[in-house]
Amino acid sequence: MALDERPLPKTAAEAKTLLAKARKERDRIDAKNPLRAPLDRQVKALENLVATLEALESLESRKSELGRQRERLAAEKAALEKKLKGPPEPAPSRVTESMLLEARSKSEAARAELDRAQGAYLRAQTQMSGLGAAIEAAQSAVDAAAKTLQQTEATYSSKTSAAGVDAAELAVLAEDVYAKRLDHHRLQMEWTLKNRQRDLALPDLEVQVAALQKDVADLKAKLAARRVATLESVDRKVREEALARALENRDKVAAWIQEVPDFERPYFEARVRLLDLEAEAARARLKLADWTKETGPEGNVGIAQATTEFQAQLIEEQKREPEASVFPEEADELRRELEKAKKAESVFRAARKDLRGQLSWARRRLHGSGDVDEGVLGALDEAFAAWKKRTDNGRLSPRRPRWGEPPPVDEAAWKSLRDELSQVVRLRRENLVKLQDTLTPELSRLRKLQDQAESNRLAIARRLLWSREASHISMDSIEEAIDDAGSAVDALDEIPGRVGTRLKAFVVDPAQRGRVIWGGIALLVLILGLVFVHRKMPQTIDFLEHQKGRLGIGSFLALVLRRTDFSLMIALVFVGLPWALGLTRDVVGVMAALFLSPFLYRLGRVILDVLLVDREGDPRFIQVDDDLARILEKSGKTLLNLAVVFVPVGVLLEAAGYDRRNPGFVELWWLVYKVVSQLVLLFTVFRPVVVRRLIRGDNVVAASFRNWILLGYPLILGAFLFVFVLGSLRYKVAESFFAILFAKTLAALLAGYVLYRFLLRRFFRTKDLNRKLNPDDFEKKDEYLEEGRKLFLDRLLRLALRVVVFGVVFFFLYRIWSPLGFDWLNVPLSSDGEGLTPLGILRALFAILVTVVVVRTLRQYLIFFVAPRMKLDQGLSYTMVTLSSYFVVAVGLIIALRTLRVRGEQIAVVMSALMIGVGFGLQSIVKNFVSGLILLVERPVQVGDRIEVGDKSGVVEKITLRATSVMTWDGVGIVIPNEEMIGSKLVNQSLGRPRLRANLLFGVSYSADVQRVRALVNELVSSHGLVLKRPSPEVFFIGFGDNSLDFRVVYWTAIGTHRGRVASDLRFAIEAGFRREGIEIPFPQRDLHLRSVDDDAARTMRGESGGRDEEAGLTGAEEGAE
Repeated sequence: MALDERPLPKTAAEAKTLLAKARKERDRIDAKNPLRAPLDRQVKALENLVATLEALESLESRKSELGRQRERLAAEKAALEKKLKGPPEPAPSRVTESMLLEARSKSEAARAELDRAQGAYLRAQTQMSGLGAAIEAAQSAVDAAAKTLQQTEATYSSKTSAAGVDAAELAVLAEDVYAKRLDHHRLQMEWTLKNRQRDLALPDLEVQVAALQKDVADLKAKLAARRVATLESVDRKVREEALARALENRDKVAAWIQEVPDFERPYFEARVRLLDLEAEAARARLKLADWTKETGPEGNVGIAQATTEFQAQLIEEQKREPEASVFPEEADELRRELEKAKKAESVFRAARKDLRGQLSWARRRLHGSGDVDEGVLGALDEAFAAWKKRTDNGRLSPRRPRWGEPPPVDEAAWKSLRDELSQVVRLRRENLVKLQDTLTPELSRLRKLQDQAESNRLAIARRLLWSREASHISMDSIEEAIDDAGSAVDALDEIPGRVGTRLKAFVVDPAQRGRVIWGGIALLVLILGLVFVHRKMPQTIDFLEHQKGRLGIGSFLALVLRRTDFSLMIALVFVGLPWALGLTRDVVGVMAALFLSPFLYRLGRVILDVLLVDREGDPRFIQVDDDLARILEKSGKTLLNLAVVFVPVGVLLEAAGYDRRNPGFVELWWLVYKVVSQLVLLFTVFRPVVVRRLIRGDNVVAASFRNWILLGYPLILGAFLFVFVLGSLRYKVAESFFAILFAKTLAALLAGYVLYRFLLRRFFRTKDLNRKLNPDDFEKKDEYLEEGRKLFLDRLLRLALRVVVFGVVFFFLYRIWSPLGFDWLNVPLSSDGEGLTPLGILRALFAILVTVVVVRTLRQYLIFFVAPRMKLDQGLSYTMVTLSSYFVVAVGLIIALRTLRVRGEQIAVVMSALMIGVGFGLQSIVKNFVSGLILLVERPVQVGDRIEVGDKSGVVEKITLRATSVMTWDGVGIVIPNEEMIGSKLVNQSLGRPRLRANLLFGVSYSADVQRVRALVNELVSSHGLVLKRPSPEVFFIGFGDNSLDFRVVYWTAIGTHRGRVASDLRFAIEAGFRREGIEIPFPQRDLHLRSVDDDAARTMRGESGGRDEEAGLTGAEEGAE
């Protein structure tokens, strides 16, 4: 059949016929044939088309059926309402367990039917409300399908007219065109079906039927619940009466014990025990009945459970839908649901508490009850045996009771008592076991319900958190305001005439005559009062200025009143005039905006001047430095200028009713004022430098607060901006919530910081915990180690203090932020749903922090505790400390990388990149790193060694993986790369024997006894405490000098000894010994031979000249001698 001749079905029967043919045709085609795909699409389209046409043809019958169903349900509802309003069904005198179980099962079935009816009603409402959108979506689908069909038909036409096209390809394309026609026809029928449903009002009928079904199910559930409540009340009444009778009998029998003979008392005591057990059994049954009623449909737990399950279902459905903003109409419903969730959570919490008490009571009664019950029965048997023995011997005669006395005790009474006691013991145990077995799973179920209610509350609160108030701000409102402003300018000339006309009409109106008279009187009284106040104002100001108040409030008021009295009087007159005349609130508001605003502006300026401006005769009230006063004054004036511009205009707009005509512009006006004011406050007053200078005092709280402001300013600024943005976007719930949340967070952090600083000063007031110990500052190594141990313990206590205080702060922060939930911390940052999460990043940072703290603590512990006990030398102990630190760092990095889920191939990629970097630019760093490892492992140089590298020499202080720190003899620290330490010539004076040789040169005169000199010097050098005895010092005669006999003394000192100080001490000792023994230390001498001398010089040398010539000659002779 040609493509144009293939029909499109109009009825369901035609569609079924075409569907059968299409299936048969498809089944003939092989699965690999290209024709199979379009034929599959045809079959699918025809299947959907059959369902759509059947629904379209059954609309009328569906409407009739819904109408009949509505009438039937309405009649059934009326009958059930009549039955519910009438008296309840009569209850039997005795209620059995099976009756209660049957009634409860019917009630549960009715509640389940009600839940299904509520779900159907909600679905019907959703379908009805979404019918318009569904019609639009169907129309869009029809248009899209028509466009696709048009393109496919154009392709088919071009292929048909083209030459050389394969017939098989044309056949596939033809079947594809027909499939798209069928699909387009199906979409058209669906659009027709939805329009027909709307025209017949079927969705409305379905909603009505669903609502009636819901009401009928609700009435049935109420009737079933009423029946259960009736049976439970009868059952409870019977059990309470039984319990009351048991207690009454117990008291009666207990009173008989005092009246009966001694041999009968065991019987009555056993009878009391029997009644106690009966009472316990009755209490257990009552507790079980109370809990069953509490969990029923009408009980608090049952209602809370139904609310929780319904809310959980709604929340689960909302999760499947795309996230949407919450607007005011939905926010009220969310608030009601939030209150329900809170109430359900409190009900579950109270029920769990009560349930734990009941379980504890049952367990206490059951604990060892077997032994107790057997003991009761055994004691009864023993008492019966004793009674029988005494009565059988004839020593006791049976008692003959009179009216009102205890009944006689015989053998039959004992046997009956034992049978009753055995039965009551069994019944009591069964009731307690049943109570325990019933309540134990209920406790875990309540826990789950409480968790679900809490989850619902948090989910509803989070959804409500982002409810946004409707905003009227738009470009249209701004354009309308601009147009209104232009027309308002034109109408300004008419305002005085209108006001005068209205005022004249108001005055001459007979109905307003009384108000005008009283208003005039009030205005006259107001003016007279103002005149009186104005005359008394100077005296009042003088009185206030001479008050000697502690805070100077009187002088402050005097200065303010002196500068604002005139503007105050004007404001009172013009605001009091319309009020006195009884005009409307709008008029009073306009007058207040026009005349009260200047006074308030003037008052604000005066207050700023009085508080912050220092003038002659009027000192400022707040004593702050000049820079801070200028900052505060400038910001205050800026805020006043903003207020005097925005506030009167906004009040005038609202008083004139413009907020009802153009609410968007009025809202925008106040929003701009709020934004600008907050920004001015943020960037002028709330800067760290200003806030820190405003906090005065030297106590712990003030100092801690100043430091905390500096540290926490970024957090405070971020929180302020976040809340500011939320308020600007009209997220009012989120704004107030996060404002409170941030305030609590800042308060917790501040309290923790202040507490930490207080405790730190309290316990470590006189200790400097941040000082660095230097071994050179101590004369003995033991003193250095002892001070280091004390410092380590103090720092460890400080670390414990930090952990405790900030651990408590972290706990409070967790509780503060828990309403938001922490599920987002487990959300992967990558799109594949795996990999890094924010919680992983926080854990990695925590691992790094712990690693840093452990390394610092471990280093100090090894240096001051482990190394001295192991008696290691300085270099070996440093190597042990360094390698241990590197090991801990490596373990910490591995833990951090595992927390970050870094895989091995990622590490391989990074290492490959590092190798490339090493090849190009990191060669020196790697060389230094490897050299550092060699220095730490082979230890050719150790900490404390005296070395010489090139022209650098000194003592090694630190060896790291990159460089070695050396302290020169001049006290200057230098850093030598490890590559230079390994690659260049290095002299280690400390390597080998632990001693160093030193030489000391000196000379004596030629007249000295050299043997005596040698003995004296040897004795002096050997007596020095820092000179080693072995090898012993030696004195060598090294030569005959020009002026002296030259000697050299050789001695040895230990490594680490200050050699310069030892040499100085020896020189002092030798000089003193030579002076004491009369040994002369010569100095250079010269003989001067004069070849020629002039006459004046000769006379001077002979002493023949006098006066100035003699003095000059003497001076010349001295210079010549020198």
